[in-house]
Amino acid sequence: MIRGEIVVEKKDQKICYVEIQLLQIDKRKKEKLRQANIKEAWDKNLKTSANQYIVRFWYRTGLSFNFVRLKSFQNMIDAIGVYGPNLSAPTYHEIRFPLLNKKVDYTEKLLKDHKL
Repeated sequence: MIRGEIVVEKKDQKICYVEIQLLQIDKRKKEKLRQANIKEAWDKNLKTSANQYIVRFWYRTGLSFNFVRLKSFQNMIDAIGVYGPNLSAPTYHEIRFPLLNKKVDYTEKLLKDHKL
């Protein structure tokens, strides 16, 4: 009998069922039972830790879960990752004045081309 072969006869059904189960187990072993290397394990721990900080911030500020779907959210995460671990958060003053003013100027520049 070929491994995984399905036979219709009743006396062979139990044997075929066992063979199919063995095939499925072999397939799962090949897919799942691979030992993670040190870098993968370390990256997984770092990602879990970073996600916990993001989630904690999210819950404390009451942000909408839909913000996660914004492209700008992913852009922010990418920019932080590119900068690295020594990125200091913008201060209250920086968020309120110079960074906001830069964004307003940029938006006005974009609108200038569309005004009549």
